Amino acid sequence: MRALSGPIINVHNALKVNSRLLFLGMAFALLMGIAQEEQYKHFLHDGLVWKISPEKFVDDVLMVVFFTIVLLDSRRPLLPGGDLHGDRKWVLPVFVAVGGVVAPALIVFFGPWGSEVREAWAIPTATDIVLVLVAIRYVLGRFSVVREVVGLAAIIDDVIGVIIILVVFSGGISASLLWLLLPVGAFLFCKFMMNKKMEVDNYKYYLPFIIPSWIGFYMAGAHPALAGLPVVYAIRYDPATVHMAVETYHHLLREGKCRANALLDFEHVLRVPTEYVLFLFGATAAVINLASPEFQTVTIAVSFGLLIGKPVGMMAGCLVAEKFAKAKLPAGVDRKQMLIGTQLASIGMTVAFFVANQTYADEALRDAAKLGAFFAIGAVALAEIWRILLRVPRVTVEPVSAFGHHSHELEGLDVSEADFEEHDREYRDSPHALPIQIPARIFEPEEVASSGR
Repeated sequence: MRALSGPIINVHNALKVNSRLLFLGMAFALLMGIAQEEQYKHFLHDGLVWKISPEKFVDDVLMVVFFTIVLLDSRRPLLPGGDLHGDRKWVLPVFVAVGGVVAPALIVFFGPWGSEVREAWAIPTATDIVLVLVAIRYVLGRFSVVREVVGLAAIIDDVIGVIIILVVFSGGISASLLWLLLPVGAFLFCKFMMNKKMEVDNYKYYLPFIIPSWIGFYMAGAHPALAGLPVVYAIRYDPATVHMAVETYHHLLREGKCRANALLDFEHVLRVPTEYVLFLFGATAAVINLASPEFQTVTIAVSFGLLIGKPVGMMAGCLVAEKFAKAKLPAGVDRKQMLIGTQLASIGMTVAFFVANQTYADEALRDAAKLGAFFAIGAVALAEIWRILLRVPRVTVEPVSAFGHHSHELEGLDVSEADFEEHDREYRDSPHALPIQIPARIFEPEEVASSGR
């Protein structure tokens, strides 16, 4: 049994890294859709226990884990020393993100489609952070600074997506507003009692407050998958380590060179569960009926919104930010690279599937919309074509971080710069370094293979 542990761990890491479990779940769903479509959809949609269907359980309960990771990613850049904190660092990513949301929505809503198709306007606004960053790594190179610009824009994009889900797809919210006192109360207690007064550094004591938050969102008609919102923005953090790579922080913590950081511990513990939740989400969301009569219009509209609207909108946002907001592209990035990066941002996948589930009750329209989001994976091929035509080389030398990254801020830590750099390199070689956190360190698949782990 001991001899099998190494290979089993390697297979586990290979599957969970770069959201491969999501693709595995989607492949399973597509195969079941071909082999046993009616039976599988019957299983997904019918209630098993207390009239709760597997699809509903994944969307409303398990996806809390995924959206909590998204919200954690959105909070860290906003904290002091973060990539979006102060000195107008937020201007360029915000303009790029807003353009990438508005343009696809306008294309679908005002395009030559029917009224039912126009309801899909929110679907192509989504960006899958992890898959986009992995795609940038393969197309533009492992050290391309574009990943930081587009990565930060993708975080903001998904925050806008969370707002859309909260506002647009939360039916009847005005009739039950009092239930929102539960998540508000959870936030106030966690923020001012546990964080400020009691100074609780253990994330485990914050977790129970997700339950009343979930109940409040659900009963108010808001989407309960956002139940982690109050805890994420109230949980305690240590400014000295909050922008470090999680593995580097844990190494320093074990050596007693820093104190506990509840926010980083919370993010770390959610990483592996998130990958398996994405597998289940793929297995329940990607059952697509290719015989849908609305296949052509809905599918084309969503694909067009993602593949055309997303890069056009993001590039327009970039140009507007440069011209009117006096923003500048970071060192090491030009407009050719931005065009390729924004093309890759067309990959909506996870969030697009989720929004499709909320948009259409009609199964045929929902399947067609998901298929359009699935076809947007073609952004990788389009980006590679752009790279060849524009003669943009892959970046193989590590540059200075796009926004003057702060991971080497060691104030308040009993650790030298050399010690930090040593463990920083260990992190980048680690098979556990998933590309869920945005700043500057994205998992490199072949480095794991070469390390022999």
